[in-house]
Amino acid sequence: MEEEQTPMSGQILVVDDYEPARFVRRRILEGAGYYITESCTATEAYQASLDEPLAVALLDVELPDENGWTLCQRIKEARPALPVLMISAVHLTHEARRAALDSGATMFLVDPVSPARLLDAVARATGRPTPHTVARAHVWTDLDGYIRSVDDTAVVVLNTASSAAQGRSLLTFFDEDRVNVYRQLRRAAGGELVQGEGRVRGRERRGRRVGYQIALEADAPELLWTFDIRDPLRPKS
Repeated sequence: MEEEQTPMSGQILVVDDYEPARFVRRRILEGAGYYITESCTATEAYQASLDEPLAVALLDVELPDENGWTLCQRIKEARPALPVLMISAVHLTHEARRAALDSGATMFLVDPVSPARLLDAVARATGRPTPHTVARAHVWTDLDGYIRSVDDTAVVVLNTASSAAQGRSLLTFFDEDRVNVYRQLRRAAGGELVQGEGRVRGRERRGRRVGYQIALEADAPELLWTFDIRDPLRPKS
């Protein structure tokens, strides 16, 4: 059996039975130079995944003839090297995110998704950073928002050592609208997958614009905050 070759084209399969959603995603991706193939059913999408030299498949969860999770599994069985992104405006729970990842998806997106986040997700999935790719930071907190651990990018964003960040409320790093962020936190602690926009200010640093997603971790009673940093990260002088 011949080894599957990773496609070098910029062809994206956009799968959704809701035409306006396909239209919006097509416009965003075509504007960035990608070539788009569309499908409105799982049957069409699976056949396209076999026939087309795809770089990425973008699957909605709710399809008329099959759910996106089982479709993702079938695509990954046939094309293991093909990155699959899943998206939903209905299934907004940590269980939905976990089901997507367990089925082989690279990432689970909450719709509506911003153009910057969609383009960044596609770039990351293909392993080809572009001008649309943004820095990404991860912070783990308890269910009340107190920091348990941070990754290296978050250390730069928060401008504090990892050990110094532990035990602090992540909400204190938000520049504005902390009440709304707290509401988002409570929804996430209840099992909902949430996203938002805001400004995060590190110690003795100006605020940075961020998009964030909060997900309840499956294996521990803690929250994973994923920050997409809109403003460039600069090394400390």
